[in-house]
Order: sequence, then C-alpha cells, then structure tokens
Amino acid sequence: MTPSTITAPRFRPGYRGFLVFARAIGEEVAPFQRKIARAVLDNPDEREIAAILPRGSAKSTTAALLAVHHVVTTPRPSVYIGAGSREQARVIGRMV
Repeated sequence: MTPSTITAPRFRPGYRGFLVFARAIGEEVAPFQRKIARAVLDNPDEREIAAILPRGSAKSTTAALLAVHHVVTTPRPSVYIGAGSREQARVIGRMV
C-alpha cells in the first residue's frame, strides 16, 4: 500500500488571490474588508497599513485572513501581528 499524498490548493498572491482564498476557507469578505485588502495587496511597497474601525468590526479577522493568505502565497513569509491585550492576542491566535 502506498501512502496517499495530500495536496493543498495553491492560492495566488494579490487581491484576487486573497478573495479566492477567503472564499475557499468559507470566509465572507465584507466591502470594508475588501477595501483594506486592496490597500494592503495593491501596494506591495507599503510596509504598514492602518485601519481605524470601531470595536467589533472584524479588524482581527481581517488581519488574520491577510496574514494567513500571505503565508500560503509567499516563499519564506514573515508575519507579525500585534494586539492591544492578551485577550485580543488569543482571538488572533485562534484564527491564525
């Protein structure tokens, strides 16, 4: 018996690749999340993007989606996400 090979789907970098990735993992991307994703992914020379939104606006979810997409589409990726509290760090950690 030969061991079965598991092949992961390949996702493309960039905004369209992000949308395909989010759809593939069952995450619906809201219009404001699309704006943030476009700002991040259409400006590869930018190192930092700020998104100021009210509490409960899925900021952590958006950051986690972008981080995981980067990890699966970039050779030798490096991702750092900060959190304002331990609880928020746990929320992000569960998503990633």
